Order: sequence, then C-alpha cells, then structure tokens
Amino acid sequence: MAGGVASNGWPIERASDLPGDVSPFALGLLMRRAHDRAAAALVEAIRPFGLEPRHFAVLIVLNARAVRRRRPRQHIYRPPSR
Repeated sequence: MAGGVASNGWPIERASDLPGDVSPFALGLLMRRAHDRAAAALVEAIRPFGLEPRHFAVLIVLNARAVRRRRPRQHIYRPPSR
C-alpha cells in the first residue's frame, strides 16, 4: 500500500484491491473488478445465441416495456371447460 512521495514530501498511499487495504478507494477498485468479472460472464453466456451486451440491453428495455403494457387476459376467448 505504500506509494511514492508527493512534491511536498508527503507519502502517497496507493489503493489496491488486496485484503486488508483500508484505503477509501479500495472498495471502488473491488467493485470495478467485480463488474469486469460479471461483464465477462454475461458475454460468455449470451455468445452462443449470437448476442452482444448491447443486444441484451435492448432485450431488457423491451421486456420492461412489455410488462408495463401488458393487459389482463380477460378479452381472450376461452372455450368452456368440460
């Protein structure tokens, strides 16, 4: 966690994502690493379908819109049960 020395002679602490790092930036680095791993897993999961992350994002938006616009199915004809 030791860094260099600033122009004023004060030590510069460097954040890392190593266990025990108490730097306030360590959480951000850890979250960034988690994001990269999740993104890589998503790419691998959707690749067999010929999709890219941008396509997946469009599907998420379309699904969200479909849920809001969904109407009750009362207007659909159902034959009487026997």
